[in-house]
Amino acid sequence: MRGMVALVAALGLVASGAVPAGALTAHLITASSLVDATPGPDLRIGTADDVAETGAFGPSGSGPNAHGAASFALLDSGGTTPTGTSFTYALFVDGTIEFTPDYTASTAGSLVLVVTGGSLRSTAEFGYPGRGEATTTIASGTAQLDPLTGAGTVQLGGTFTPSTSPAFQLTGETLTAAPGMGVIVLPASFGHSGNHYVDEVLTPLVPANATAIVLVEFTGTVQSAGCCTGFVTHGVLAAYTTDALGCADVFPALCPAGAACQTIAACRAALDPALPSAAQAASRKAKHVARKLAQLAARASALIDKGGAKSGAKQQKLYGRAQQVLRALLAAARAADGKGTLGVPLAPLEAAVNALIAKL
Repeated sequence: MRGMVALVAALGLVASGAVPAGALTAHLITASSLVDATPGPDLRIGTADDVAETGAFGPSGSGPNAHGAASFALLDSGGTTPTGTSFTYALFVDGTIEFTPDYTASTAGSLVLVVTGGSLRSTAEFGYPGRGEATTTIASGTAQLDPLTGAGTVQLGGTFTPSTSPAFQLTGETLTAAPGMGVIVLPASFGHSGNHYVDEVLTPLVPANATAIVLVEFTGTVQSAGCCTGFVTHGVLAAYTTDALGCADVFPALCPAGAACQTIAACRAALDPALPSAAQAASRKAKHVARKLAQLAARASALIDKGGAKSGAKQQKLYGRAQQVLRALLAAARAADGKGTLGVPLAPLEAAVNALIAKL
């Protein structure tokens, strides 16, 4: 249960990247190939360091990954953040959650999402006799997020009903994704987003009509009336949606090329907020990357300005040079993302660059 609630919160954290035009349903990814798989030190299911657990495992006899879920939560009863090799309980979760954006309450740096419902199933939490799977029914929730950095928080309310107990009330549930821990990949980048786990493991598992894949790593502390308060959680959520995305509503830089902006000026404006900030870089390498990308963006911008003052073949030559610089920017960003030094989600930056290239 505790991990299920954590995963609901994580859905709110990453849903912002999709910028839905209205109500949207997220589906947690499952696959037969993932049945009984448990995460290893890399905290991902479906990778080489997985361990196959077919029965109760861990210090409290957690149930196996019976439904092949890619999403999970590890919990610690002692107050420390669990890892892939150190935890008290482990849960594997599948199901759906519904939410809608609140554009009135949103700002340029914060998208507000209202959780409107959903139902999630979690595997057996521990080996008490008769204690089996459980269902969390989501009643309400609100998330505030910065989709350009992948950071945010969410609060939730609802009920948890284990197989042998009455429903417990969930109150004050708060989960957090640190900057860079939330990733959204749109169809144009399926299989080559630069995120190895999304490209190699998750992309083959989603349906052909998927409009986005979301992946987030989250932490938090569980709060629920009558049960479980104070447990620290650490987990991963992997989900997809097949709903249409409203690309022009809020944060257009997150949308695919050609849909995010209708003019060169609009595409240029969408690129700036997608770039990493050297002032906010978490390391020396990340700061170097941010400065390099800013220099490339400035070089492309200067060429676009020169091209805007020309016409015909001269304009196209300058725009062509700007496209080359933008492609170099994108290649550098992908390389940095692979090394963990980009500092911002790759997909929004990739979409913004591609949209500008398409307009030139």
